Amino acid sequence: NEGQVPYFDYPVEYPVGIGAVMEFVRRLVSGMSDPALAFYDITVLLMGICLVIGVLVMAALAGPERRWDAVWYALAPAVILTAFINWDLLCGVLVLGALLAWSRRRHGWAGVLLALAISTKFYPVMFLGPLFLLALRTGKWREFGTAFLTAVGTWLLVNVPVAVLAFDGWKKFYVFSEERPADWGSLWYFFQVKGWPVLGDGEHLDRLGIASLALLCLGIAVLALLAPTRPRLMQLCFLALASFMLTNKVWSPQFVLWLVPIAV
Repeated sequence: NEGQVPYFDYPVEYPVGIGAVMEFVRRLVSGMSDPALAFYDITVLLMGICLVIGVLVMAALAGPERRWDAVWYALAPAVILTAFINWDLLCGVLVLGALLAWSRRRHGWAGVLLALAISTKFYPVMFLGPLFLLALRTGKWREFGTAFLTAVGTWLLVNVPVAVLAFDGWKKFYVFSEERPADWGSLWYFFQVKGWPVLGDGEHLDRLGIASLALLCLGIAVLALLAPTRPRLMQLCFLALASFMLTNKVWSPQFVLWLVPIAV
């Protein structure tokens, strides 16, 4: 409402995808009598559109026989209660789009959409692990390589210009994520409040989080490679994302939006 451009005039604590949406809506409401209220209303409308598209993409993922399962995403109480707290639904539709592209053998587009999702919220980076594990089990390295390289290229394409022109504002998200203490709702906050030895040591919080996530990912890798029946991509994505959320030092109410579509 003060006309400041994300990253350039104000160090936004979100990746560039959200910053782009913020700037787009800011320009729309510029000059209105109540720009803050208009900013919220238009953002809600955009997130609602993302949810509708996400439900349609999920129906396409489910196939004609089970497309109505997407209703469980549309009507999930968690979605209804937390949909408009933040911009997470934008990332959700990009993730679903990437998974749909992968299922349709559009591996390049899967990489592009996944990179855009990672540039909006960081958590979709966890889905690269399941793709790698399935490539390791099936030997389909060309498909994985196409998706991975296009993802890296797309991420650089949308991040490097902002990082070069407004580095201090761009790095805010990464610095802020590293410096944040354990937040309400996280396991680490519980351990610290209760004074647990080792696990409640705030000085080693980041290392504890990384080590515990790595341990869970190792378990997922063993399961993916040794299970008698090859796991489905969505099953591994669920486990990887749940592990990331359980070991995260921050928990916000809308984080549940990350897991709902994968769970469905």
